[in-house]
Amino acid sequence: MNVLPDFYPALPEMLMAFSAMAAMMVGVFVRADKSLSFVYVISLFTLIIVGCLVISSSGQKQLGFDGQFVSDDYAVFMKVLIICASFLSLIMSQSYIKRENMGRFEYPILVLFATVGMMMMVSANDLISLYLGLELQSLSLYV
Repeated sequence: MNVLPDFYPALPEMLMAFSAMAAMMVGVFVRADKSLSFVYVISLFTLIIVGCLVISSSGQKQLGFDGQFVSDDYAVFMKVLIICASFLSLIMSQSYIKRENMGRFEYPILVLFATVGMMMMVSANDLISLYLGLELQSLSLYV
């Protein structure tokens, strides 16, 4: 029994979640004055890489986790829109956050986790997976 093909449709989401956790570790262990810029760079590169990974998986319908997670053309289109919106929101908010002295490294990480939740909701093929995506997205945006 090979479990690895179940992970292929969810690979962009897993990469983004692992990158958000890595960015959290960078933000904690790097000096406070440089952590925000490092985390912003990690977040923007993560969005670019995940966007390329999502686009490369288009054209085929893939099911994962016993049909609870689906990646088809509609999901790819919506994920690309979500990633572009997250990328643009990070770019536009960077100068505002620095100008208003609200510079905390947690903001781009919360955006990444909310993006993962939105991408999970788009690919959900079951109510449980939809609920997990909704909770991940909403808990990130509550903060």
